[in-house]
Amino acid sequence: HVLEKSPDVKRVALMFTDNSYGHAGRGYCAAGCAPFEAQGKIEVVYNDVFDPNTTDYFPLLGAVLKTNPDAIFFSDLPPGKQAILLEAAQSLSYKGIWMCHSWDLPQIAQRVNLADLEDRVYCGFGVDASEATFSPKAHNMYKAYVEKFGEGEWIGFAGLTYSAMATLDQAFAQSPTIEPKDVMETLYAIESMDHPIYGKSAWSGKDIFAVDHHLLTPTPKYVIKNGVFALSGVTDDFEWWNEYKNDALPVLKNYKMTET
Repeated sequence: HVLEKSPDVKRVALMFTDNSYGHAGRGYCAAGCAPFEAQGKIEVVYNDVFDPNTTDYFPLLGAVLKTNPDAIFFSDLPPGKQAILLEAAQSLSYKGIWMCHSWDLPQIAQRVNLADLEDRVYCGFGVDASEATFSPKAHNMYKAYVEKFGEGEWIGFAGLTYSAMATLDQAFAQSPTIEPKDVMETLYAIESMDHPIYGKSAWSGKDIFAVDHHLLTPTPKYVIKNGVFALSGVTDDFEWWNEYKNDALPVLKNYKMTET
């Protein structure tokens, strides 16, 4: 999606926390880049892990920026450390694109002027319920959350968790009982799910997990505009995988991210 929006991006840096979450992200991001490397559209100029406990990001970013990236993907830090990372990058005059699965703007805004990040900071591994247009249902949850807890307490994972639980809606409606086994079997038997947040979705995963229990949905992508996340576009993950898996799957296997 970012390449569609910013075709001038050629040099990509990947940086991940040195823990199980970060190592999984490293494998999947490398796989996501592989088709476009094969096409000669991008070059991955940096791909490494860093200590998740660090609070001084200048040495880390110094090493990354020596590779002259046009875009940086990183994963993953809590909201406060996201803000410190972006603040350090601003101090080092990095003007390129940032990508992460999720950013927490209320916390970032305490350290960085969001106007300086306009059209540069992307996210989108699931719905961000703070944005109103992609899913009114999710946004209604956001409004109820903010009314109860305050805008400063919102984090993107809340919307993601809500959308994950909504996956069960159709299964509960069709299951003969509410017994967990019946609901689970009903869920996996739904060949074409009309997800209440994402819309038409399909089961996949056999190539990676040896069973089609991975629901691939149309996934919204967001970018900062006017100090908030605006919908930038939607990527159909099922179509993406079927188009690019021949390049991506060998990379996942190389990173030991498969069970097949």
